[in-house]
Amino acid sequence: MTQEMERNLDYLQNSLVRAGFGDIYHEQLKKDMAAGKPVIEFPWSGPEQSPGAKDYILLRPNIVESEDRPGFYIFTGIAATKFINEKPEISVTIPHYKMTGMTAAQAVTVLSGGTVLHTEGEDSNKRAKQYFSAIDFKKPVKEGEQHALVRVAAKSFDLPRLLSNERYMGREEEKAEILLNVQNGLKADVTLQKTDEHGRYPKVSLQLGLVENKTQDTYELALKVLDRSGNELRQHVQQPKAAVEMKTTLKLQTQKKPEGLPGSTLSLAGAGEPGGRTRRQNTPKV
Repeated sequence: MTQEMERNLDYLQNSLVRAGFGDIYHEQLKKDMAAGKPVIEFPWSGPEQSPGAKDYILLRPNIVESEDRPGFYIFTGIAATKFINEKPEISVTIPHYKMTGMTAAQAVTVLSGGTVLHTEGEDSNKRAKQYFSAIDFKKPVKEGEQHALVRVAAKSFDLPRLLSNERYMGREEEKAEILLNVQNGLKADVTLQKTDEHGRYPKVSLQLGLVENKTQDTYELALKVLDRSGNELRQHVQQPKAAVEMKTTLKLQTQKKPEGLPGSTLSLAGAGEPGGRTRRQNTPKV
């Protein structure tokens, strides 16, 4: 490899780590780049799942050779397929641009119906832009039609203010972990400060959601309060400062089983965790 190709390889490997794939694709990436393959066909991988599970999500990175720069490769996004009863039901490609975009773990969360806060692209000052994103599964689609990805700029909301609607216990570092889980679309378990009618401190879960405002045809950010069984107790809604449903090139549609899907799959290495750590409790269940 030339020095330029070595730099390109190093950048792509770091991008894969950032996206949550660890180093599971590093050797194949180096080999296929050296061979000059125009498209690198990675095997599918997926989060940890229970043995014999029939509902799961598989992912793989999309890396292709640049059309106008032979020998230079680009990480364009993450392909993901959701299986229901072991049959592929939904396929989606999550865009990736210069180490920004959803991580593999966030892609799983969105396909599982969650709402995540993520970076995507840069503003005029080269700072990463942030969005709250979710898929609106309530809107019906016909075979082959695309589902809508709802994206609202994070600056349109005040997340700390929304969270302040529920007063919960915890040290500063514990509340930082709660905020991180909520931003990643996960359920954050908390103990409320105010006692219930029985004098107990309720244990609930907090989770974000984007709720359509039918009167304005826009989306609001909601904080859902759930009991530990997953039943919704109440919901706090915050209207955006500048409500806009963002358009995207995200493609999501029903499709047949992906080509090249192996019988056994790799496990994601530390998806979405800094330092490549894997946290079982943060793995979304499908």
